[in-house]
Amino acid sequence: MATFYVMEHNQKHTYFEVLDGLLSHQAYFLDYIKTNHFEDVEMEGLKLFLENNNYDIQLLKNFIEPPLQNLQTKKQTPFGNYYKIAAGIVLVISLGFLVKLSVRNKTSAITNYWIEDAGFKVWMGDNDKSMALNSGMSYYRAEDYKLALEQFVKITQNDTALYYSGISFIKLNELDSAEKVLKQLLPESVYKNKSNFYLSLCYLSNNKTSEGLKILDNITFTENDFEIKRQSILSDLKTNPQ
Repeated sequence: MATFYVMEHNQKHTYFEVLDGLLSHQAYFLDYIKTNHFEDVEMEGLKLFLENNNYDIQLLKNFIEPPLQNLQTKKQTPFGNYYKIAAGIVLVISLGFLVKLSVRNKTSAITNYWIEDAGFKVWMGDNDKSMALNSGMSYYRAEDYKLALEQFVKITQNDTALYYSGISFIKLNELDSAEKVLKQLLPESVYKNKSNFYLSLCYLSNNKTSEGLKILDNITFTENDFEIKRQSILSDLKTNPQ
């Protein structure tokens, strides 16, 4: 019988406890995986598997249980079937890191040419729009991009909210959403040039090389860091066309 847990702040569990808890559909362990970051390979591989499969526990169970066929008579441990869990470790880790590798390949242009925009302090206003922008920017500066987006989407017809929504989507590796948002900025916007730079990175990472190249060919930057990156990308594309 599986042991059931009550959520405690900063409580740590072993890989075997977590996997056995997930397979027995304990909500505690699903929350534990979703809300924590892990340094050890097993836990990171398990988290990657679940993140990229919509936290489908049945899929995880189906993925792990086939090696169990010849192990039905094996000894049970306090945390469930040790052999079932052990048999699944290599499979989960391998699949998790294959997914991670594919994500890295997809975002290589962003990784190689990224310029960080740290955001800025917003003075608190007395209306809903100002409060949402201030709250969104606070989350953005704290690198909590999901919560930042929840605030930015409340604001309509605001260049700042659109621009930082686009960057937040990129940070979350939602490049299609980032493209849609960044393209909404009008030519007269103060953010237009920089938004085009980030839009070009989205295009390049989504294998839309011609679109990304067209943008970079038709803009220049007064900011040295952006101009240097623009020229570097164009040089690299001409040397190593994709």
